[in-house]
Order: sequence, then C-alpha cells, then structure tokens
Amino acid sequence: MRYYAYSSTENQTVEMIIDGKGTTWVSFWGVWVGNFAESGTATEIIVHITSKFENGKIVQEHGYWDTAPFILEYVKTEKI
Repeated sequence: MRYYAYSSTENQTVEMIIDGKGTTWVSFWGVWVGNFAESGTATEIIVHITSKFENGKIVQEHGYWDTAPFILEYVKTEKI
C-alpha cells in the first residue's frame, strides 16, 4: 500500500487507499436518515460505498445497503 487516509465523524467514515499499483479507492460508511411524510417516522439505513478513481474521476463504484427498514415503513404507510 502506497498511501492511506482515514476520516471519521459521528455518523460517517471515509477511507482512501492508493495501492501498490497506484489504484485509488475511496470507501464511505455512513447512516442515511429519511423521514416519511405521511407518518413522520424517521428511518435509518447504514450504507457502504466504495469508488475506484482514475484521473480524478470515478470509474467504478460499488454500493451496499439494506433497504428493509425503508420498505417495512413504506408498507405500513401504504393505503391498500
């Protein structure tokens, strides 16, 4: 590994790695919070996104999150 940087706050962490081949990867971990308009309920979803950079631009991105909390709240507010 040629370079490593790390930053963290209460609800998010960012990490940058430049590997031995000179490839730059930036990873983000955080919490997305949204409020449903109908119920006013706040929903939190933990997210992880990793991006590969070339020449200062994102050329590849991987995102991971569990939408189950959002879907469960959406189903509760859905009028059937």
